[in-house]
Amino acid sequence: MRERSNKCVIGRTVRSTLREMRKDYSSPRTYVLLIAAIFLIGLSGPFGTFASLGFVERYLYWAVMITSTFAVGNLVGTWVQQLLGEKGWTPTMRFVPIGVAAGIAVSVVVALVDAVVFGWSGLSTERLLQLLGYSLPVAVVISAAIVLMHDTAAVSGSGDSGDDARENGVPRLVERLPFDKRGRIISMSVADHYVEVTTVRGKAMLLMRLRDAIAEVDGNKGLQIHRSHWVALDGIRAVHRGSGRVEIETEVAERLPVSRSYLADVRSAGLLP
Repeated sequence: MRERSNKCVIGRTVRSTLREMRKDYSSPRTYVLLIAAIFLIGLSGPFGTFASLGFVERYLYWAVMITSTFAVGNLVGTWVQQLLGEKGWTPTMRFVPIGVAAGIAVSVVVALVDAVVFGWSGLSTERLLQLLGYSLPVAVVISAAIVLMHDTAAVSGSGDSGDDARENGVPRLVERLPFDKRGRIISMSVADHYVEVTTVRGKAMLLMRLRDAIAEVDGNKGLQIHRSHWVALDGIRAVHRGSGRVEIETEVAERLPVSRSYLADVRSAGLLP
């Protein structure tokens, strides 16, 4: 049983990691930052690369170095973050192990890229330790900064910005969604540690609890019909009964199950006789 539970945890963390990375790689900001970093670092040529490499070779070297270390560091750091989240670690407890794991992974990548470009003779235990000395503190500081920014965003998201959203008639939850998915909320469903929000403009995943998401619909009348599902009353197309089951069909033709513990609420809302 414990082995099966561990496999389930690993499966969930892998799916959560891939979702987070997909979000990063679908953001234009990620590519703008990477291009800016390649341009500036390639131009300055740190760590002796200005003298040892020609203009084109230097930019190619730093393009490979920056993109590969970002990809590997992001993968390892995000996976450790999701894994520790599964184990109940708070964000402030996570940033050191996240930074250490990402720093080790980045050091290995840097050593391998250097070995390919400058020769394998330079790859040694001393060189790896030197890279770890550079990478670990930087990775830990970056992880701490990311945690701090997320905490600040969470606080501001539940404070004044939420009041502004309510004054504008826009639910706080909608303010969390990508711009192209913002619209009238139809339903919400739990997916691992995420909430899948369905609007009239599509679907988006938010890393939060369902009850917190429900608290941020801000006056949008709806109903929790299952421990994993919430539906807006104006998004209901039909209610289906059969074979001892009750399902609610939304306006986007999705069918969501109603659990027995929420049947009384559904009846109170006038959806069932």
